[in-house]
Amino acid sequence: MGVNKKGKRKIIVDKKVYWWFADDTIWDEPYVRIIADDHSFEAECNLYCPVLRIMKDNSKGRRSISIPCELSHRYLSFTPQYISELIRIGSC
Repeated sequence: MGVNKKGKRKIIVDKKVYWWFADDTIWDEPYVRIIADDHSFEAECNLYCPVLRIMKDNSKGRRSISIPCELSHRYLSFTPQYISELIRIGSC
């Protein structure tokens, strides 16, 4: 089953399709949610609290990864380049 694409942006990282959207309605702070097209990767990250929370990643279970400070301070908003870096960090 695919991902509902309404309101989401598409990004391709290492020949794999991901969908992402930014929102601020849950924590009243900007956060992003990232979902692989095949649902093998689902993650979210708060812009001000640089921790990537991965809900599903090829049966590795739930986990949280601290984003390196130099990466989180480089971006003031969610950009495609930042999203691709988050995906690469989370896929390790």
